[in-house]
This record gives sequence, structure tokens and C-alpha cells, in this order.
Amino acid sequence: MDENPAPASRSFARWWLGGFGGVAAVVAAGLGALFHAGFLTSLGFAVLGLIVGLTIGFGVAEVVVLIGEGLEWDERPEASRVGRITRRMGEVIDGLGL
Repeated sequence: MDENPAPASRSFARWWLGGFGGVAAVVAAGLGALFHAGFLTSLGFAVLGLIVGLTIGFGVAEVVVLIGEGLEWDERPEASRVGRITRRMGEVIDGLGL
């Protein structure tokens, strides 16, 4: 992969990880509100949910890449939707520099 991924790839990575992180933060804050926790406790739940969501999003990206590479989905022509998803998940991982 290139050192500088295309702007669309960076945008995809932001949406992917932001989506997982945002949903987890909202769910965690909602749980804090559901149990009548204070504001700071709900905020703490939201931050913890964000961290967990980002970790899950990154883990899902890694799994998709491992499965895709194992089944050689990334070798198919660009018209293959699964191949594009596999490559995009690889770009998410490369974009994080991990």
C-alpha cells in the first residue's frame, strides 16, 4: 500500500472508526442515564464506550483483512465489492500506523 492513502480512504477510515466509536459512546452514555448516574459518571461511561468502540472497529477491520487475504478477495478485480471492502479495511489499519 502507498504511504499516503487517497483522501477517500482517509475519509472511509474516519467514518468507519468514528461510527463504531460514536455509537458505543452514545450507548454507554444512555446506559449511564438509564441507571440515573450523575453527569460525570455518564460522561465517563461515554469516554469508556468511545474507547471500546474504537477498539472494536479496529478489530473488525483486522478480521476483515485477515479473512479477505486468506480467501484472496483482495486479488479480485476492482469490480468486486468484497475486494474493495478488504482493501479499504487494510487502508484503515495502515492509516492508523499500527
